Amino acid sequence: MPAARLLILLCAGVALLLGCKGAQSGGGGDLDRDPIALLPGLPLFVARVDARAAYADSAIGASIGELSDELLPLGAGEGLAPSHDVDSIVLAGYSVSEPDVVAVVSGRFDTAALSAAVRTKTGTPIVAGTAGGFATRTFGRVSFAPITSHTVVAGTGEALPRALERIAKGSLTRTVLPWIADTLASKGAQAVFVADLDSQLSAGAALATLRWPLLSGLRIARVIANFAPPGVHVAGTLSYSTADQAQSAAEGAQTLATWVRRLGPLLGGVELLNLDVGTQASDVRCAFAIDDHTLRTLVALAPRLLSSVSP
Repeated sequence: MPAARLLILLCAGVALLLGCKGAQSGGGGDLDRDPIALLPGLPLFVARVDARAAYADSAIGASIGELSDELLPLGAGEGLAPSHDVDSIVLAGYSVSEPDVVAVVSGRFDTAALSAAVRTKTGTPIVAGTAGGFATRTFGRVSFAPITSHTVVAGTGEALPRALERIAKGSLTRTVLPWIADTLASKGAQAVFVADLDSQLSAGAALATLRWPLLSGLRIARVIANFAPPGVHVAGTLSYSTADQAQSAAEGAQTLATWVRRLGPLLGGVELLNLDVGTQASDVRCAFAIDDHTLRTLVALAPRLLSSVSP
C-alpha cells in the first residue's frame, strides 16, 4: 500500500525532526525566512503546521509530545526532546504512487548532534551521504539535511535532492501557485492542507481508481484548522470537475459521518461535532469540530493505526 508506506515514512521523518534539541550560533538569513520558497516546484499537496501551537495546546499538547517520543527514531540517550525547539513544519508531496515528500522544519537545532547519530533506537544504521552539496543522514528511506541551525530539510524519494539542489543554487523564489501560498497563509489557521490535482492529472486519475465519492473528480482541496475550545475546528472546500460529483462527495461525507457516529463508542468515544456539509456549484464546503477527548483518543490510537498499516 503506497499510501501506508508514505504515512509511516512521513511520521518517522517528522518525529525525528520534532526531537532536535539545542541551538547553535549563526543562521541562514533568507534560507530561514521563507520555508515555502525551499520547496521544489509543482507539489501535489502542501501542508503547514504550527508545531508550537500544537504542543502548547492544553488539550492534546502533552499527548502529541508523548507520541513524538514514541515515534522518535533516536533514543532518549541522544538528548533529543520533542516539543521544545520546533516552531513550524511545511510539508510537500509529489506523488500518490510512491513516497516522495519533503519537509522543511523551522526551529532551533543542534546540527552537530544530528550529524553524530549512527543508529536509530531499533538498530537501523543511519548512513552519512551528500545531496546538492549538503551533508545528509539516511535511515531506511528517510533522509534529512541540517541546512542551518534554524532550518532542517527532510524527505523521501527525489523530493529531498531536488530541494537541496534548489537551495545550493540559491533558488529562493517561491514556485508554488499564488492561490496555494495564499491558502497556506490563511489568517488564524494553525494547520493548513492544500491539494492541487489540476496540475497533476495522473494523480487525479490514480485517486479516482479508489472509487471513493470524496475523491472521484476531485480537483482542488483546501482545508484549514485551528486549536480552540472544544478542541480543533476544521473547515474545508473541495472542488470537483462537475456539480454531480460535488453532490456525490457531499453525500459521501454524510455517510462517513454516520459511520463515525456508529463506530465512535467502539473507538473510545470518537465523534465529530457540529458537522455542516453543503454544496455550491461544483464545490463542497464542510466544517466540523473535534473535542479534546476525541483528539486525545486519536493521538493515543495513532501508534496502533500506524503499525497496522506498516508494510
